[in-house]
Amino acid sequence: MSNQRKKNVVVGLSSKTPSQPPSSSLRFDNPLAHIQVGIMKVYVAVALMLCVSVAALAAFVWSGPAPIRHYTFDDLSELTCEELSERHTEVIDAYHDAEIVHYGRTAAFHADLGLPSEDVLPFAVLMMGFMRDNNISESKVVTQSTPWPLLYSDFYYEISGTCAANPPMRAVEAMRESALKLGLIGRGEMD
Repeated sequence: MSNQRKKNVVVGLSSKTPSQPPSSSLRFDNPLAHIQVGIMKVYVAVALMLCVSVAALAAFVWSGPAPIRHYTFDDLSELTCEELSERHTEVIDAYHDAEIVHYGRTAAFHADLGLPSEDVLPFAVLMMGFMRDNNISESKVVTQSTPWPLLYSDFYYEISGTCAANPPMRAVEAMRESALKLGLIGRGEMD
């Protein structure tokens, strides 16, 4: 090798400062450094997850219940017995859930315990519309004084039995059959 080349090689090697240790020696200077970094990463991840969980819980608790859907006679008139039963359960469950949320916020129940009034329950809404359309007075049907007098009537029990025997039947047809059985309407009076 020529002298000129040797000088370049020596100069190139000598340009490194002796205070810079090779990168492989960093791992052995402080063996706990990697463990400490790993522990800190775990702490940061746990803290972030905790913050996200608290934010999600707060959003869930304070968002409040969804508005309760109230059905009209027109909404219910084409439903089968099974579908009407599902809507009925949906409304009762929605009122129940709203009462639980109210209790969670105030630590008290409403005086009526969150029970819906009869005029918003789908079965009763459909019954009232059917009775109106067929000129059946409530006094012919209601025999008890209860919070839900229509739903404690013989007419309701007859409709429920008819629907239970044939869930795919249209609910209005079940009401028609039940009204005929109970003599609330005659064959010539049907709407």
